Amino acid sequence: MLVGDKSKFAVQITVKEAVDGWILGSYLLWACGTSIGNEGDCSVDLKGCRSWMSDFVETPRDRYEVGLYEMDKLQVYVRLASAVLPGQNPSGFAKEMYVDIFSRFHLSHIGMSSFDNVTLLLLKNEKGLERLIWRSGDGEIKDALFEDGEIERVFREAIRALTPH
Repeated sequence: MLVGDKSKFAVQITVKEAVDGWILGSYLLWACGTSIGNEGDCSVDLKGCRSWMSDFVETPRDRYEVGLYEMDKLQVYVRLASAVLPGQNPSGFAKEMYVDIFSRFHLSHIGMSSFDNVTLLLLKNEKGLERLIWRSGDGEIKDALFEDGEIERVFREAIRALTPH
């Protein structure tokens, strides 16, 4: 099932099996035509993904800091990821510059095991425009821009699609 538009922002969910109350399958995000996540991981806990998306929608966080949205994606990554992720800052050069960085800006938990190798960050500007910045493993740091509420809207639709009727 695809919710949203792959060329903008979308969630792609494939249910593989239901076992003892678990719903397992694959979970990917799409940002401006690029997939995010491990499409080969077919053992993602999709109920867990639904729960994390619900938390994201129901408990908005302040993802705005003055000047952050306009920064180069590498600078943002260093400020929001390198400063708080284990193994990303071995020399100690990156310092935590903002309060509650992980809970405010990091989204990798939403994809459960599909995002084990992904760092996914979301920030906003003062008008609410959204900027997603991500990196898979040691790969290139990428980013995409979205209208105010675009990610929340797609997550709401995905939650409805995953909720038994």
